[in-house]
Amino acid sequence: MTTDSFSDNRRKRHIYMDSKLDDLPLTMEAYRVYCHLCRRAGCDNNAFPSYKSIGESCFRGSFPNSPTDTLRRKAIAAASASPPGH
Repeated sequence: MTTDSFSDNRRKRHIYMDSKLDDLPLTMEAYRVYCHLCRRAGCDNNAFPSYKSIGESCFRGSFPNSPTDTLRRKAIAAASASPPGH
């Protein structure tokens, strides 16, 4: 059985990804961070996770032995990357 709320009674938000996102020249890392921020955003569409938190959530699975600071730097690079050719 599925429910539309979490155990602490917060309502689950469904994430909509516009198809135009596929046309942007994003790196895989930037796309992963974007999706993470969408998921973390509250009802006001604001999200304020730290780069450390973003790095752990987005990249720990791919780099299980990397130091936390390395993952943090990957998050910063992904969030601030300019699309190729820009």
